[in-house]
Amino acid sequence: MKKYDSFVFKIMNVIFWLVFIGASINAGGVLFAILDSFTSKPFDPKLLYTKLDLTQVMSSNIWHYRQIITLLFLVKFTQAVICYFVVKITLELKFENPFSDNIVNLLYKIRILAAFGALFSLIARSYSEYFAKSNFTIPIVWTVNEFLFFAGVIFILEKVFRKGFDLQSENDLTV
Repeated sequence: MKKYDSFVFKIMNVIFWLVFIGASINAGGVLFAILDSFTSKPFDPKLLYTKLDLTQVMSSNIWHYRQIITLLFLVKFTQAVICYFVVKITLELKFENPFSDNIVNLLYKIRILAAFGALFSLIARSYSEYFAKSNFTIPIVWTVNEFLFFAGVIFILEKVFRKGFDLQSENDLTV
């Protein structure tokens, strides 16, 4: 691997770490909102760092608010775990021997998580559409299509890496 490629890969690793930290903070903030909703006098939802205005839903029915914020947490948590697995891939990927069983397994886990993220987003979007019929607006864009597209791309990458790992293992056995 060229010196320039190695430098770019190290920069990408740092960027992936920063994205993972940001996604974890985001998921943690939403988790705080969930836990706070169980207190006797919850914070005003507009004051949370997420800047989501869910006061209309919260004043209408606290259980609907908790369901929406829980679905939001599941989506954000899924994104954070996906970012963690991407960081693990960048740490374990060796360009001299790129096809390994660990990389294939991490890609598989990312694909499954992306599918679950799409499922959580689909449930949340349906729930939001239900609220829209009651003249409540939920200012969250649920990323169903992005998760499905991502899962499809990772599926292809996983199959390519699986085939590469199989060929590499077969090649190592033949002397």
